[in-house]
Amino acid sequence: MTPMFAKLLTLILALGVMAGLLLVNRQGLYEVVGERMRLHREKEQLERSVQELRVRVAESTNPSAIDALIGEGRPRWKAIEAREDLLSGTSGPRSDGGYDRR
Repeated sequence: MTPMFAKLLTLILALGVMAGLLLVNRQGLYEVVGERMRLHREKEQLERSVQELRVRVAESTNPSAIDALIGEGRPRWKAIEAREDLLSGTSGPRSDGGYDRR
């Protein structure tokens, strides 16, 4: 075996090992991305279920029911009405530092 052939063979083997390691690294990256996507989807499902539970609680409770649960002798509770200015984004800080409640 000539020295040139041995060097060429060594170079080919080294390139093959490097290519194999890069493939392993890429596969690991794909697995990490897949795991992150699965976790993100699970997080969104949990957030959605928490929001649905909040809506169910809000729909099933009213001030009179809360008063009945708290008992007599406590202050009367009032429902907090939805404010259109907060929902539409028309209220905000004024230039003088106050808060505009249009």
